[in-house]
Amino acid sequence: MLADLNLGEWHRVVIHFPIALLIVAPLFDLLGFSERMRWGRHAGLVLLILGTAAALVAGLIAVPSPSEGVLRIRGAEDGFALHRALGIATMCAALGVLLLRLGVEWLRPESKPLRIGLLVLGIGLAVLVGFTGHYGGVLVFEHGLGTQTPPPARP
Repeated sequence: MLADLNLGEWHRVVIHFPIALLIVAPLFDLLGFSERMRWGRHAGLVLLILGTAAALVAGLIAVPSPSEGVLRIRGAEDGFALHRALGIATMCAALGVLLLRLGVEWLRPESKPLRIGLLVLGIGLAVLVGFTGHYGGVLVFEHGLGTQTPPPARP
């Protein structure tokens, strides 16, 4: 039964959750610089933890080899390889930013320069998430990957 389960099919269901969390987390971190909105810093950390965990799950679901669908869709191989590489980079970057963030929260939580550095890293992570999602969207909307019938080939 488990052999019949196509985990790649679950990737698109699971992936939108970490995309949203990892993009919104730095916005809450930015709010956390205000004395009146210190809660934003804690909310940003929670979003980063949840987003990283969800990204790891979503990435591990899709990381194995390209499905037969990719191999049958002409021109999608390169896009799939790029999206896969960006997805792995995103998982690693999210985990790295999270570990750095936890270290700062534990050792020097009030260090403004470190918090600014983490904010920059969080924004960079959000940009990486955006590029990864864009190339995933190209696979779906230009090549028809994950749909019942691929779009007609371009001349």
